[in-house]
Formats: sequence, C-alpha cells, structure tokens
Amino acid sequence: MSFFTNILQYSSADNTQTENCYTEIFALILRRVEGILVQWLKSACIEVKDLSEITVESQVRFPHHNKSIGTYLIPDIVISFKCNNIPHTIFIENKVDSAVDSWQLHNYALMLDQLDVPGPKYLFIITKEYSEIQVQVIVEECTSLDATTVKYLRWQDIYRFFDETRESDIIIDEFCKLMEDENMDISNQISSLDILAFNHFPHVWRLLDEMLKGGVEDAFKNITGYVSQHATRFTQLRDHNRYIVYADQNDEFWYGIGFWIVDRSSQRYPLAGGVLEIGPRSKQRSETIDILRKIEEDRVEWEGYNLDQRAWSGIQRRIGIQKFLGEKDHVQVAQDYFLSVIQDINSIKSEYPQLLWRVIS
Repeated sequence: MSFFTNILQYSSADNTQTENCYTEIFALILRRVEGILVQWLKSACIEVKDLSEITVESQVRFPHHNKSIGTYLIPDIVISFKCNNIPHTIFIENKVDSAVDSWQLHNYALMLDQLDVPGPKYLFIITKEYSEIQVQVIVEECTSLDATTVKYLRWQDIYRFFDETRESDIIIDEFCKLMEDENMDISNQISSLDILAFNHFPHVWRLLDEMLKGGVEDAFKNITGYVSQHATRFTQLRDHNRYIVYADQNDEFWYGIGFWIVDRSSQRYPLAGGVLEIGPRSKQRSETIDILRKIEEDRVEWEGYNLDQRAWSGIQRRIGIQKFLGEKDHVQVAQDYFLSVIQDINSIKSEYPQLLWRVIS
C-alpha cells in the first residue's frame, strides 16, 4: 500500500479532498523532478524544449468579474514557462470521483483567453472515468488569436507515463502505487488472462451471487433490516476490489460480508468473510475503536486493521477461498461459512449494543 494511500484515507469520504490530494502530488512531481515536465508535455503531443522561467502552482486564484460563479476561479494546477522566449500557459483541471462540469471548464477557457499574456494556452482535463468532453462548448466565446487548446487525458495515461520512470524517484513510485491502489493503472492492452477472465466472468458473477444467497442474504437482512442493492456490488468491485453485501449504520459505521481481491496479480486467492468498519470522521470514533479492540481481543478469528490510524479502520474475519476447494459443494460450504460470520456479527451486536447500530423498525 502506498504512503499516499494511507494519507488519502484521512479524507476518503470527501471527493474534493481526494482530488486535492492527487492535484498536490502531481504538481509536486512536475515541479521538483528535473526534466519531467518536458517529457510529460511531449507525451501529450506538445513539442517543447529548452524551457525557462518555469512555474508550477496549485490552487491559484484568478479574480473573476462574474459574481454569479464566485469571486475567483481556481484551476487545480497552473503551469507557465517560456519556450524559445514565447510564453506558454497551462490550466489543469483534475476529476477523480466527481463529474466533469462543462460550464466550469468553459469559464477556465475564457479566463485563459482573457489573460494578458501572449503565446499558446492549454486547458488540460484529467479524469478517472471516461467523460464526454464538449470542446465546442468549452471554447465558445474565446476570441483571442492564441486560441486555447483543450487536451483530455485519463488518470490511466498519467499512470502509464510515470510508470516508465518510477524507479528514478521515490515520490513518483509512491504516486504510482497510489494509482494502483485506486484502480487507475488500467492497461491499454488486452492480455490472454484478460480474455480468459472476461469469458468466465458471467459464470463467476453468478457463482459469487449464489454463495451470497441460499439463506445468507435473508440471515443478513434479519440482523440489519435491509440489504444493499445488487448494483452496489459492482460499484464496490470497481472502486474497492470487493464484491460484498453491506449495511450502512450510523455515523460512518458499517458492516458487510462477501469477497475481497487482495492481489490483482493473481498470486493470492481472494478472501471471503465479513468486516465491521468505522470512518475517520465519525464523531464517536474513539469509543467505537475501543470496542473493536475489545472484540479483537476476545474473538480469535477477528483481526483489527488501521486501529491506530485516523483512517477507515475496523475488524475483519476472513479466509482464503482455497479453504472451500477441498469440499465437493463449494457453494454450500461458502454459504455455511457466511452464515457463521453473520451469526458472529449478530452475537457482537447483542454483546455490544452501544456500537453505532441502526435501529431496525
């Protein structure tokens, strides 16, 4: 796990803070690693060399006269330099989990257009998921001779660029690890393993669902009052490498059961089990952590994680799914295991009613 991943967990419930974290790391690398800015611009098809007067700043405020959108415009990153004595200006807007706002990008393009600085201007948009970028809407009303060029990149493009140089710099290496942790290291090539996984996915998906049925969902619903919607399993798989049924409780406390992918290189078996977790900004975090420590001490099958950190922390009871493979009926043995985990959670719920359980009506 990346050092930056640990830092990011302090604010993982806030999309804005997540994007700010990525912005600051990216700006830091472009600012401090010699030659990296030129290499990155070339990878984005901007041919430059022999740069001078380079500045890379984050969260720069530009006064804006349109009060309906606020007093200032604040691009995530502003880069300026001279190439052959010609000024260049770049705005970068970073989106990780939040949606692209064409009107916001339009205002950034207008701001670039109106800057009292000659030379080429660029507006970079970087997103995690694909977004339709309406370039004509963004540059509408731009009138200067040095028209703003819009460049659209994905974070996977940034990952592939930095992955080639990660061994040369510890911060780049940690940033790559963060993007790997956050599933931003999508390859641009299909491997034979990918084809195999794709062909088998419908069967695996139905098999996982079957293991979570057969009385498992009903037993889970009996102690929670409800079950998360089926579609959220795929969201959890995409964002957190886990295929789970879960129930949100109170004040950033939740619990769930299901499957976890712990090593996407396929060197380790996925895990099956359950988790009780508390968020970093819970108002009753300290008291909850104390109880989770007590549960960990009393129940040998439950293991704590991040209990000493201001992060998403909890206790988990999990085993490798290879434990199921020695039985004739893998589905049945998995269901029996999940039922035992649910029984354990119900026992914890009865023993520690002061935890942030949601009242079942």
